[in-house]
Amino acid sequence: MDEKDVEAAEMTSMVQKFIPLTRDVYRYFLKRSVHAGKPVSDLLDRMSKDGLEADEETSRILHVECSRCTIVHH
Repeated sequence: MDEKDVEAAEMTSMVQKFIPLTRDVYRYFLKRSVHAGKPVSDLLDRMSKDGLEADEETSRILHVECSRCTIVHH
């Protein structure tokens, strides 16, 4: 796990102490991470471990957010 993954992992661990990590919570972190150019593999792994498989909405978020980042960074 690299340093960028650690930040997302730490945030989800902190949040999990206060609220359940629902699909919506993971989507929020996915949007923020992708928009910031951070890797999301750790978040997707955590979702899976929590029994939340990536669905069409997750794929859409990743695709749309990645497209925005590509446009902004070019």
